[in-house]
Amino acid sequence: MFLRNPLVWVALAVLAAAWAHWSLRRWPERRLPRPEPDRALLAVACASVVIGLIGIMVLAPLRQYPGWTVALGNAKDVVRQGCGLEDNVTVLRPTPVPLGAPVTPATTTGNFVDDTVAPVPEPVPGLGRVWHDVTDDSSGRGTVVTGWYPVPAGSDATDVVVPMLEDGPPDERVSVEFGDGPAANPRVLGRTGIDYLPNADERTWQQRPASLVDAPGDPTFVRVVVDSTGQRGSDRLAVAEPFLARPSPIAPVLGDRPVLVDQMSAVMWPCVNQVAVHDGIAPPSEVRIHADEDLTSAYYGLQDSRFRGGVWRFDTVGATYVRLATAVPPGAQAAKPWGRVDLVVRDLPTGRYGVTTTERTKSGWERGPTLAREEYVGVEPQGAVG
Repeated sequence: MFLRNPLVWVALAVLAAAWAHWSLRRWPERRLPRPEPDRALLAVACASVVIGLIGIMVLAPLRQYPGWTVALGNAKDVVRQGCGLEDNVTVLRPTPVPLGAPVTPATTTGNFVDDTVAPVPEPVPGLGRVWHDVTDDSSGRGTVVTGWYPVPAGSDATDVVVPMLEDGPPDERVSVEFGDGPAANPRVLGRTGIDYLPNADERTWQQRPASLVDAPGDPTFVRVVVDSTGQRGSDRLAVAEPFLARPSPIAPVLGDRPVLVDQMSAVMWPCVNQVAVHDGIAPPSEVRIHADEDLTSAYYGLQDSRFRGGVWRFDTVGATYVRLATAVPPGAQAAKPWGRVDLVVRDLPTGRYGVTTTERTKSGWERGPTLAREEYVGVEPQGAVG
């Protein structure tokens, strides 16, 4: 419930009126000021905020247990001096024994080609073979069926992860198919669709998982299938070879790397090496962590906007991202996405910079942007979305 709801203010006014009416008849003989209407409304509003905050911090962890919440995470950190979200986030990392080499050839139709025909768009290390429709004369339509990759016997993998790069409204559907039987002609057991991440752009490789634990039957082969949805679009799509993965703590991935955490969740990562501006220089990051909860970049991307004083604007120049498949312990009820962890792959080496001095004259009577105006952030007031 948002504060724009008139029922909230009606309830506060009713409580304040009831208290004022009661005090006129039964106010104790003390040296306390009798509550007049304005004082009664203020006192009831303040008490309601305090009681509501305490109630939320108690009710949320009870409803979401054993899932992570801010209240439960803070309580654990107080008791055991933990590291906030770093202790609760897991990431799907490749298993020691990978998938075998494909036993059947890949097939493509339409505008899809592999990286031996056209270079990979936004390349990052470790992709293996890549199929995409980013060519000079491409209309962004076609299909891909990769070869069957053998799943090693006794693998402890829990998921099959498919790296994807998507630009524009998708008109293709990506799935993972599971199979068994002879290597020359495996039988299809079923498939699992893979969803696109809404906040990933054309520079972000998404590592999207498909559960191997919930797969039909006992698959011994997997492959990636890209189908057309029948809709006419202009998107561009790239998919890389799948790999086996299982959950592991996020801490070894972060290590001592320089990490840029957005302003909404920085306090929840007290143990990571968060970058900071020194002597006017914003050092480059190797990992970027953002809050999610279906919020837009108008909330978590303020540090990257050159129109809003984003000192980290140049941290996004010449960079490609690998969005890891992460999760927090699930709760009893469905919750919005907790956040995102991106590895930063840069086009040029870091650690070098040049300094130049320029001059600009501007009238002192001109008023700059202010937080009091909606135009500053370009979004509606808090509570208007979500």
